[in-house]
Amino acid sequence: MLVEPGDEVVGTDLEYGACEHAWEWNLEQRGARYVRAHVPLPVDSPDGVVEAIFAAVTPRTRAIYLSHITSGTALRLPIEAVAARAREQGILTVVDGAHAIGQIPVDLDASGVDLYSGNFHKWLCAPKGSGMLYARPEHHQWLQSPIVSWGWIQESDRFLGDRQFVSRNQFQGTRDIAAFLATPSAIAYQAERDWDLVRDRCHDFVLQARDRIASLSGLSQVAPAPNPGEYAWFRQMAIAPLPVDIDGKELKRRLYDDYRIEIPITQVGDRPYLRFSFQGYNGSDHLEALTSALEHLLPELASA
Repeated sequence: MLVEPGDEVVGTDLEYGACEHAWEWNLEQRGARYVRAHVPLPVDSPDGVVEAIFAAVTPRTRAIYLSHITSGTALRLPIEAVAARAREQGILTVVDGAHAIGQIPVDLDASGVDLYSGNFHKWLCAPKGSGMLYARPEHHQWLQSPIVSWGWIQESDRFLGDRQFVSRNQFQGTRDIAAFLATPSAIAYQAERDWDLVRDRCHDFVLQARDRIASLSGLSQVAPAPNPGEYAWFRQMAIAPLPVDIDGKELKRRLYDDYRIEIPITQVGDRPYLRFSFQGYNGSDHLEALTSALEHLLPELASA
């Protein structure tokens, strides 16, 4: 992707902070800028999210960056609709799939996105350090690895085609590839245990947690619950809004110090949110522990 001074990359204001920093720094070196599109919460329709993103698009937009499933809000974003509209306008789509792989089905060809990266240590249960990079074939020539090592192949060797792209981005000299080699075993582990049923069970826990926390806070959900045939905003993790007068940092500290519950508290605008997730190793006892702790802490911290 050729970025020139004055160009823009549009992201949403729901993206992971470290990735935003990477975009900002790299674009700044080229005289370009990173633009955050505001996605209002609660969400109610995928079309509304698409419109919110494209409201920030200008003639200088070269790429749209968004998460498949956001880290802070746990929302699945409509990457397919964004990619289709972006392609019509000659804009690249770059997707962060860190929380999607292993949690929801990911069909890269059907998604229509140009670039997609993800890791395997979250929902696929593979070791840290394992991940993937996908690029549509027409982007292989210009997409370069920042590491020049044994996998480097000169531009003149164009007859190598896709092998050139794989070599440059995979064979990077001395590194521990154990995490890569362990990934097929992680995939097999889940396949042998019918992990779709595990995901369904975890999804049920998420639905229960959403409802029970909402009954404690009295606040509305940030996304509708999935119904058959309708867009599914979340799968194995979700967020619950907390009262604005709750000190999120204090709640996080008390949950761990008093109840040994480690859980993220995120912030969107002026409101704190509790992000909860369930994986195969979680059970109903974890759900009970969380909701019981919140039943005691929310009234106490609200009156502090």
